[in-house]
Amino acid sequence: MNPKIESWLSEFDNAKTKREYERNITKFLDGTGLTAEKLQSMTPEEIKHVLLKFRADAINNGTGQNSILTYVNAVRSFSAYIEKPLKFRRGALGKFQPDITSHVFSNGDLKTLFDIGDVTEKAILATACSLGWEISGFLELDRDKVQRQIEHAKANGENYVFFEDIRAKTGEARLAVLNPLAIQWISKYLETTKNNTEKLFDYTPDGINKMLTALAVKSGLKTTGQIRFHNIRKWLMSRLSRCGFNEFQIKYILGKSINVSDRTYLQTLMSEVEEKYPKVYNDYLNIVPELNTNKEELAKLINLKTEFDTTKAQLADIIAQQKKDKEKLEQQINSMYTFVHKNLDPLLDVIDEISNTPEGTELLKKLQAKKQSKIEEEYEKSRTED
Repeated sequence: MNPKIESWLSEFDNAKTKREYERNITKFLDGTGLTAEKLQSMTPEEIKHVLLKFRADAINNGTGQNSILTYVNAVRSFSAYIEKPLKFRRGALGKFQPDITSHVFSNGDLKTLFDIGDVTEKAILATACSLGWEISGFLELDRDKVQRQIEHAKANGENYVFFEDIRAKTGEARLAVLNPLAIQWISKYLETTKNNTEKLFDYTPDGINKMLTALAVKSGLKTTGQIRFHNIRKWLMSRLSRCGFNEFQIKYILGKSINVSDRTYLQTLMSEVEEKYPKVYNDYLNIVPELNTNKEELAKLINLKTEFDTTKAQLADIIAQQKKDKEKLEQQINSMYTFVHKNLDPLLDVIDEISNTPEGTELLKKLQAKKQSKIEEEYEKSRTED
């Protein structure tokens, strides 16, 4: 490696950042055919020209804007180190672009992945959703430190773990939050899984993303784009905002930069988060929410049950009364039927006897004639009226 580049890289205290800058400036040198020595001999204007041409060629070849800017930033950083700072007009290099092609997680999506995962995968998902850290910081979690934090919380009867951490990428303070779901599954993971490294989860960034993709395929999750671990961080940021955390509280949890002038007025951030988080956890931040059993909701359920039981009893009374009324009516019908037949049957017998005699037959003929005469009279009357 070129001594000047090696000296430049030695100033980065983060090993991951150092590797990325080395990779990015090597990509630039390979793409332009330059050597490190040739780059050092060029003027700032010459470096600018080559860098802009490199950017234009990369865009034409389909390289993403964000990737191009990482190469540009590496070259600008090295140029500043060799005292040849590069200045560009506003907008000449473009801006970092938001990711609009990856799958955006919902609570239901994360629960779908969680439900199908094994102990390790459940522990990873629950922890990622609880912390909302970038993948590099997540994979640097110290196994012993996390275990001691959880054991201390359990010994004190606490359902949540809160501890301060420093985000390596930016040097910003952040509040690590382990919620009940994360504590539950990290504990099971530590009990059942052997790990020979100091890290909590022995994965690479690519391995984590492949794990999430495999869970999505296995569960049949309908995705709108590529599955990325980083979008769990976006999910948490959205949920924290939705449940009422303010800008500073969200930045503090996620390790985003807070101005020094603002920080002097934010001494109570940790206590504010510790107080608010448990109140909103189940409704907004738990990917496997439990039945809400707070006092207000419980009172509503009890009232509904009381109303149901009252209505059920009233319906039972109505049905019982209807049954009694039906039985009474049947008794009345049977009684009337008996009465009618008791008095009518002898009369019918008399009529039968009379009709079988000459006098009875003559009487019936007279009655029928009278009835016919009455019908004809009514008919003539109706014709006259018409």
